[in-house]
Amino acid sequence: MKAMIIDDDSQIREGIRRAINWNALGFEFVECYANGEDALRAFPKVLPDLLVCDIEMPKMNGLELGERIRQYRMDTRIIYLTAFSDFEYCRSAMQLGAEDYILKPVKINSLISTIEKNVKKLNEIREKDFRYHYSLMQDLAAKIYILGKTGLEEELFSLIRRNGPEFESNYLQTMILEIDSIDGFESPEFLEFQKELETRNWAMIPYQMNQRICLGSCSHSSFYNMNDRFQLQSGITAWNRENQGRGYQLKAGISQIHPGKDLLTGFAQAKEALSDGFYNQKVINLYEQKRKDTKEETLKQEFYERGKRIRQLATKQEKIEEALRLHADTAYQMHLPQEKFQREYLRIYSEISEQMHIPNEGEQLYERLSACDTAEECIKEFQEYLCKSIRPPYAQPQKKITHYSHTIDKAVGFIDAHYQESLSVSRVAEYVGKSDNHFSMIFRKETGLSFTEYITRLRIEKACHLLRYTTKQVKEICCEVGMPDYLYFSKTFKRVMGCTPSDVRNQFRAISSEWQSPSI
Repeated sequence: MKAMIIDDDSQIREGIRRAINWNALGFEFVECYANGEDALRAFPKVLPDLLVCDIEMPKMNGLELGERIRQYRMDTRIIYLTAFSDFEYCRSAMQLGAEDYILKPVKINSLISTIEKNVKKLNEIREKDFRYHYSLMQDLAAKIYILGKTGLEEELFSLIRRNGPEFESNYLQTMILEIDSIDGFESPEFLEFQKELETRNWAMIPYQMNQRICLGSCSHSSFYNMNDRFQLQSGITAWNRENQGRGYQLKAGISQIHPGKDLLTGFAQAKEALSDGFYNQKVINLYEQKRKDTKEETLKQEFYERGKRIRQLATKQEKIEEALRLHADTAYQMHLPQEKFQREYLRIYSEISEQMHIPNEGEQLYERLSACDTAEECIKEFQEYLCKSIRPPYAQPQKKITHYSHTIDKAVGFIDAHYQESLSVSRVAEYVGKSDNHFSMIFRKETGLSFTEYITRLRIEKACHLLRYTTKQVKEICCEVGMPDYLYFSKTFKRVMGCTPSDVRNQFRAISSEWQSPSI
């Protein structure tokens, strides 16, 4: 907080300033002025929280000063000092918004007590006001950054100045902070981090559930100070390290310097920089103009061709890892946002599903892709999901290419041997020596499927194998794979495969010569 002492008597001014431990009362900044005019001139820049002000002064008295400062800040607390015990003077002061008055000669203990009372009241009021102003800032941020409305910048800056750090809005940098868990924004550690940002003149604005927009005031002549960037990156890295056990990870994208009224440009650059972190796996990214010599249309065509290559390799069941990496590299060059990159994978997956007549489980894939924090993770997740999906359903079911724990490896072996029988969680859990709940939890965690989903898929895969390689009737096959209810089998088969058993038999006979059997 900040305070001003205004009195034409230099001994009183300096006596009050030196006799009181202002830091202990929560004040980091105290300035003294000899008259109301000088104090009024400095007021808009300082915006003090408390005024200790004499009433009788030359040039401009304390009552007039109190009336004038309300034009700048309504919540500044005023304590008047007066040598006049006249009731009318004190009543005028109170009507003009003074919170207290003290008669001269000033008793320091009495003044300290009065200041403490006003600080407490000020904090109570501002706590309520902050919640209100916070919601106003959130509403303005939505109108500016989501709806693209202009002309609201000064209103937003005014709220920032009222509730945040010193803030000059001529030139700004925009930073978007993103956190994995929204609870992290309410943690004491993040609130401390926010205070540290405010000391560097970054004002934080609520935006989306897991994102905050920060505006940093800076001079036009200096680009983003690399020392500040290093300190900021160190701060975010340290914060992530301290909170990794809580599941919080903080990332940032920072724009170039831009005019204060051009918030949309700053936001777009910060958003693009944040998206870059998805590709290059950095926690903090500064917006840069990249590859200006590369034509946009050329990149789009390259992106399309590399996506086409993924589809070709997938249908032939060949390795696609390199194709996926080249595709992601082009997306990075195009500054493709993370969401669009992930949705492009959904589109490719949908086309492969249609081409290969396999069930399209795009919703489940989207959930998995959305949980990926980097392009590297996204590539791995998509490749694993795709390879699992495109494995010909007539092939023998195979274990995942992963290392199961001893318990789940034992359970999978038991299921493979007894899938034709009536299997339950309890039976398999008892076999491996675990409780039902614990077994179900670790089974889903390691296989990626629930117990029921795993058995259902296994039985449908076995059925597809029989449809492809035998002439048995569907009613015989459903009994052989452990699903004797024909209607239930048909309904489940269509849900999993997206077509009927007869369709699978006919379709895969027609194209079996084009497919290669995967290695088991």
